[in-house]
Amino acid sequence: MRKLFISILCLLSAVSVSAQESSDPVIITASGIRIMLTEEGATILDGTVIKGDLRLPDILKYNDRDCRLIGIGDEAFKNDVGLKSVFIPAGVKTIGSQAFAGCTNLRTVICMTNGVPSTAADAFADAGISQDTLYVNITYEAAFRDTAPWSGFGRIEGVGVVSGIDNPTSVAAEPVIFDLNGRRQHQLQRGVNLIRKADGSVRKVMVR
Repeated sequence: MRKLFISILCLLSAVSVSAQESSDPVIITASGIRIMLTEEGATILDGTVIKGDLRLPDILKYNDRDCRLIGIGDEAFKNDVGLKSVFIPAGVKTIGSQAFAGCTNLRTVICMTNGVPSTAADAFADAGISQDTLYVNITYEAAFRDTAPWSGFGRIEGVGVVSGIDNPTSVAAEPVIFDLNGRRQHQLQRGVNLIRKADGSVRKVMVR
């Protein structure tokens, strides 16, 4: 298996656009993705050119201002058959109608939002999510299991969330760390990590 998020990491967090200050919405394009920026934050409008694995950023830079990603718009990734996995960051609050509809090769969704985002019932229509895996913040695992359309995922797993990778021993005493493909790691990596404790138990941890 390919390592998660290797083939294409969307580098939107490095975007910096020059424009005059305005309270009106501003549309920008970065890494092939159209984004609407407002005073409230950023919303993905169209990303159907994306192939492989997509990590959406929590923060975008615009006019020397930090814009938090708060939404994924209607049909934003509709029929993007090249999309295989997506990371949805903590700040996303809304996911629109048919946002991922027809993404038939989507296999993994990592949704690290603070609670279950307001999500259209048809957001994952015809994407075959009954065969897919959903990783969520373990705090909200039960809520995702009870809320459509998220409850339609074939496998839902809660993972612990930490904010950095500088201190792996804070997660488990004398841990042995592996990636999702079973490869041993020297330290926590961004994404989902498997941590085996000295007693043999295994814990999943998400690093943002």
